[in-house]
Amino acid sequence: MSGAGDGGPTVTTRRTEDRLVVALGGSWTTRWINGEDRELAALAPEGAARARIDIDGVAELDTTGAWLVYRTARDLERAGTPAEIAGGRAEQRGLIETVSAHDTRCPEPPPKVNPMVVLLLHLGQGAFSVYRAGRDLLNFLGLTVIVVLRSLIRPRSIRFTALVSHMEQTGINAMPIVGLISFLIGVVLAYQGADQLARFGAQIFTVNLVGYGVLREMAILLTAIIVAGRSGSAFTAQIGTMKVNEEVDALRTIGL
Repeated sequence: MSGAGDGGPTVTTRRTEDRLVVALGGSWTTRWINGEDRELAALAPEGAARARIDIDGVAELDTTGAWLVYRTARDLERAGTPAEIAGGRAEQRGLIETVSAHDTRCPEPPPKVNPMVVLLLHLGQGAFSVYRAGRDLLNFLGLTVIVVLRSLIRPRSIRFTALVSHMEQTGINAMPIVGLISFLIGVVLAYQGADQLARFGAQIFTVNLVGYGVLREMAILLTAIIVAGRSGSAFTAQIGTMKVNEEVDALRTIGL
């Protein structure tokens, strides 16, 4: 027999003929349970043909206590001793039944796989992803060319209002951020270039360095990257909103 005192949980075991009786009492809650967990886990039927867990003396029972009661009965049954939970109030028995209904065993660990197989798997998945991305880009390029040719053949099909609106959103509205980034990159390049060219007495070529480097190379790349990131993300968000609002489905339904 064990107990925590001051209303704590108690465990009393006794033998009646071929039955092992485990009487529980006190408060079986997270606040009080301490050593009873190990005591119940180490409980042995010692040749008993049956087991009975009596919870008539349990004053308080929460999920932790219900789990310990159910686990004790489950372990006894796995050891070959049929166990039953008897007594207790209706809400206590209902809590134990709820815990038992959600008893899930830990999944089996995944089998060990040869590292070379994993490496080949990743390489194959990466290659397939590159293939799909290249196929989609080629498909998009072909579709764009077809639409452009159709628009040139039938100029009336061009929606000039929408075209000008997208040109404004993509180009004109992106000029402030593109100009700011290009200006800052030019300042940094001029500062670093002047510092390096000063070692050779060639500071006079700083303007040429900035002009050639920014205007011919870096400005073009920066503009493409910023416009693609800014406008592309804006278009993606707009299409996502249209998808959520079922506007894309409506366009497909009316044949657009």
